[in-house]
Amino acid sequence: MNNIVVLHGIDHKVGTTMIAQSVAEIISVRKQNLKVLLLFLNGRRSTDYVREEFESITRFRMQLENRIITGKEIIKACRCQNNLYMLAGIESPEEERYYQPDMSAYLLSMVKNEFDLILVDSGNTLDNGLALGALTFSELRFLILTQQETMLRRYEVLQPLYQKLKISFAGFIINKFSSQDPYDLGYLSMRMDTVKSRIKRIEQTGSSRLAEMEYRTLLGFQDQKYTQDVLSLANLILALTDKEQIIPGKRGIKWKNLF
Repeated sequence: MNNIVVLHGIDHKVGTTMIAQSVAEIISVRKQNLKVLLLFLNGRRSTDYVREEFESITRFRMQLENRIITGKEIIKACRCQNNLYMLAGIESPEEERYYQPDMSAYLLSMVKNEFDLILVDSGNTLDNGLALGALTFSELRFLILTQQETMLRRYEVLQPLYQKLKISFAGFIINKFSSQDPYDLGYLSMRMDTVKSRIKRIEQTGSSRLAEMEYRTLLGFQDQKYTQDVLSLANLILALTDKEQIIPGKRGIKWKNLF
């Protein structure tokens, strides 16, 4: 079943967690018949946009290492809001060295049949067992960048490594996009050696700092352009996982915070 989608950032400043949680939220709200899981398989808890504390993967380290955990146990530990389930990442960056790629792959194998859709925030580095395991386990991956020259150069440097590890991307997401930036989609597609149709953009918004302060995603700030861009990405993910897409209402999308 092709239901695991990994979102990976080219750098820690590109907004991977915000995009992953925004997509998970909009799908769970607009497709309440789908059981959705959001996992943070990287070197952080990655719960910046949820006010409440909830269980993390740290609790299951020994079980994952010894292959003695079930999908039902993981579900029970998740933070649940209606049909959206979340499991936080590791408690401390110092724990990274205890996690190997096969532990991440085992976790995903245990939950893949328990959910209709699984979204994974794999952070921004390949030097992390959880992230690498998720990237190699799933065949549906998106790479998140911005229009900055430094991000494009980093992609060009890392591209040979992605190829060596046989990590290809179903598409690219340009976050914090500005139409005023000279690095337009045409130039970006040329630099990234891809076609424009494989690039999704998420519009720049001025509420990022406030979102962090208020522990919520940017969907809660009623920025219609941002919401429409997230919806477009969500529909692409739904299509790639053989699910019905979300039909936008005529009056746009009014958002009520989940957490």
